[in-house]
Amino acid sequence: SAVGIAGFIKVVQMLDRSQNVPFLSAEEPMQHFDLQASVFQFFRSNAFWQGELAAVTCFADGGANAHVILGRAPETSVARASLPAPVFNRAPVFRGANKPFSELWHFLDGDIVRLDTRNPVLGGHRVFGSPILPGLAYIDLLFRWFQRSGQSPTSLSLRALTLHQPLLVEKGRSKDIRLEAQERGAGEWDVRVCDHAPASEPGHCYITARMCQVDIPAMSEKLDWYAIQQATNQRISLEDLYAECRQHGLVHDPSMCVRGEVLVTDDTLYLTAELIDTPEMVLFHPALVDSSAVGLAWACQRLYGHGAAGLALPLVYEQFQASATLGDRCIARLRTDQLRSQGELHFSTITSFTIQGQAIAELTNLT
Repeated sequence: SAVGIAGFIKVVQMLDRSQNVPFLSAEEPMQHFDLQASVFQFFRSNAFWQGELAAVTCFADGGANAHVILGRAPETSVARASLPAPVFNRAPVFRGANKPFSELWHFLDGDIVRLDTRNPVLGGHRVFGSPILPGLAYIDLLFRWFQRSGQSPTSLSLRALTLHQPLLVEKGRSKDIRLEAQERGAGEWDVRVCDHAPASEPGHCYITARMCQVDIPAMSEKLDWYAIQQATNQRISLEDLYAECRQHGLVHDPSMCVRGEVLVTDDTLYLTAELIDTPEMVLFHPALVDSSAVGLAWACQRLYGHGAAGLALPLVYEQFQASATLGDRCIARLRTDQLRSQGELHFSTITSFTIQGQAIAELTNLT
């Protein structure tokens, strides 16, 4: 207990300094014990004390007792010396059999990324049996790429991202992709992700987007989580939504799944998401972003008939911006008054919050 440790430190100091210290308790006589007739006494002032042995006894209320006997250390001329610093031979440690990299993205050099199905994002996300990189995984990939060149993720805004065609890698093979950024003005770049192939060979362009330098967004909104839970009239397990996705050919392996549920109120959906495993060097983990968007979209389709039940391209989102990284868990919110449709296109805006309820990121007009 804390009292026992405090007594231990006090007695060590008394032995070292040959001095007793005042005892601050037991001022009133004890009716059940005659202290004057005993061999015990309480020191009430500082005094020289040449004791050789001392005992510390601690009786805890729960019945766990601790006792230690201390003795004065022998005189010695040995001086204390600093020990040599230990050798730190750090090595990556990966949790789970599906995580070969110390971060999600295997950069070969500044602009080239190698992908294969050992990557937990690609290998853990399959459409009709084929491993396909989720469209929302480009958020973490592009922010991570710009961060490697010295940009702060919270001072960037990813805009007008269009997924033109899915990035598919066959099992047992790898694919190198090239990240390109063409400056179009001060603090603004046109971005493309394409196959890394010789100029003489045709390659695919997977996404186009624009990255802009911005001030850190002021996201002051905060959720009242207690009031939200009180207003909840329906809860949907993410396991149920993952099962519905599987029926339509979209399979999430554990590396791309999260724990959580959807809470339904009269006019808003909230999705709680927590990573099952957390790799290093992640800004906006694709499992969190993808599960938040997919889970809320499928819940909207089930509850309100908003959006298509299947999968479609092109996938577009107007903007993603954040005042902080997501960490390993978040709360995602979709307000029904922000849902809109234009022909076959259905738009939604998703705001992400910390588990304390502070707004930190927003994905605007996702189709």
